[in-house]
Amino acid sequence: MTSETDILRDDVIRMVEREPASLEERVARLEAKEAIHDLMMRYGHFSDARDTEGVLALYTDDVERVLTGTLDERVRGKDTLRELYRNPVLPTRDGKSLGEASRYRRGRRTTVRHMFAAPLIRLSDDGDTGWLTSYFTLVRSVASADGFERHVHEGTYTFTFVRLDDGWRISKMVVDTEIGHDRGYNPEAATKEGSA
Repeated sequence: MTSETDILRDDVIRMVEREPASLEERVARLEAKEAIHDLMMRYGHFSDARDTEGVLALYTDDVERVLTGTLDERVRGKDTLRELYRNPVLPTRDGKSLGEASRYRRGRRTTVRHMFAAPLIRLSDDGDTGWLTSYFTLVRSVASADGFERHVHEGTYTFTFVRLDDGWRISKMVVDTEIGHDRGYNPEAATKEGSA
């Protein structure tokens, strides 16, 4: 079964850009790709810092977010995402919710890290639309009395970017989570295993 994510990601991977007509155009396209890459990195840092307004500033007003793979959600609009970021609930394909499962962790020290690998950026012929696809690993660590819990999600991001008067913005993001697993760490148990 082919998903919307597979089609979009495959399109980006196979896209062949036309040759720039001049040195100036070549430089402009390289600068656009660098701006898109920077925008993606800021998305990761703002997300990790739980800076909702920082993340939202990267989006168009009518941004669309599609979660697929092990997650299942489609939402549109910056205001809708603002509410979801404040009260996160991630519906899964099996009808459960990752948000509800994690509510008991509130009040415990949590860190989140987005890690991106192999980003591929393409531009439209006119240079005003861009696409980026990348593998990601998201690691969330939650402190506990006997160590920490680590939750890992892996998959791909595929972003669509548009150039506005004040710079580039994300107009669509497709998050395809392929793998998710939990792993706890207990320092006492690790010491016992290491001495055996």
